[in-house]
Amino acid sequence: YGDGSIIIIFTPGHAPGHQSFLVRLNNSGYILLTIDAAYTMDHWNDLTLPGLVCSAVDTVDSVKKLKKLAKEKNALIVTGHDPHAWEDFKKAPMFYYD
Repeated sequence: YGDGSIIIIFTPGHAPGHQSFLVRLNNSGYILLTIDAAYTMDHWNDLTLPGLVCSAVDTVDSVKKLKKLAKEKNALIVTGHDPHAWEDFKKAPMFYYD
C-alpha cells in the first residue's frame, strides 16, 4: 500500500520466485508470513529442510534472511504448513484487528 504495512520479501528456495510477507499491524506489531520459505517450525528452527525445494542453498539463505528480519521486528512467525503451531495462535475475530 506504500505505507510499509505489507512488505514483500524475496525468499527463493522452495521455488525460484518465492515470496514471503511481513505485515505490520498498528496495535499488534509485526507478523511474518513465511509461506513456503519455512513449512513448519521444525524447518524454521533448523531441524529439517522441507521435502520439496528447488534449491537447498537458497532455502537455507532465505530462512536466515527471514530470521534476521523477524528478530529486528520482533515479529510473530507464521509458517506455511504447521498445524501444531496453529494451536498457539490467537484466533479471529477476537485478535489481530487494528
